[in-house]
Amino acid sequence: MTYEVDQILTVLPDDVSALAIDPNQDYVTLVTCTPYGVNSHRLLVRGHRIPIKIKNARVISEASRVEPLLVAPILAIFIFILLLLVITVYRKLRY
Repeated sequence: MTYEVDQILTVLPDDVSALAIDPNQDYVTLVTCTPYGVNSHRLLVRGHRIPIKIKNARVISEASRVEPLLVAPILAIFIFILLLLVITVYRKLRY
């Protein structure tokens, strides 16, 4: 689904009139607090559904799957070396 922002409102927390359901429209509304740190009002960002433009869609990069059986030993070796380093430094500082 793709939505396009068509309305941005700042309202008081008890003002829910802008959230009324319109059965003839397909809206989504994001509600967040504003201004930052004060949070005395609510920021309402509303969008309506638009058609997905398939012809303009393109794959930017192919996702590659990394085998867990390959990653686990490499990660274990890295942690082991890091642990040895910490122990060595601790022993040198202690004596």
